[in-house]
Amino acid sequence: MCAFPLCGHIPRLTYFRHFVHREQFFQYESIQNEWLIFAVEKGSFYFEIDEHHATASFGNLVFCPPGVVFRRVVISPITLFVFRMSWRDDEENEIDLAELGTLPVGKVSLRNTERLIGDYAALKPYSTQGERWSMVLRSHYLHHIWLLYCEEVEELLNEEPHRPADSIIQQATANSGTSI
Repeated sequence: MCAFPLCGHIPRLTYFRHFVHREQFFQYESIQNEWLIFAVEKGSFYFEIDEHHATASFGNLVFCPPGVVFRRVVISPITLFVFRMSWRDDEENEIDLAELGTLPVGKVSLRNTERLIGDYAALKPYSTQGERWSMVLRSHYLHHIWLLYCEEVEELLNEEPHRPADSIIQQATANSGTSI
């Protein structure tokens, strides 16, 4: 079994919708056959996915794996993107479910909202090239949003723990493991 880095998981879009100013969802709960992402542009909603429950708003992505009950309720009128997809590797092979354990479930928050706003803007226009090519373009922007998340996770993993600025505190913390 070959393990993939987080950025090696490539989303393959199968469904896309942009909902504007919805006061309620079509369904309170659903179980999908594919991965589902809700990307909030405006407003907020409460959700439950297994033991994960939270309120999602702008800058949040909500990931729901297939075969899991996804409950949601609008809190304030919501504008969001809904993506259904599968996961592929860099050679377009579907990734085995056993290798998807590192994927997020529930809410993730993106810090780089400027780039996110740019991707959201690019997802909106109606494509005059037909549904097939529209999905290709939207899949590209979904992949870009995914890579933005992967970059932020990588940055967090590579950050050094915060060190006190005071040299006396630094020395004390460095020596705290020694016996007297």
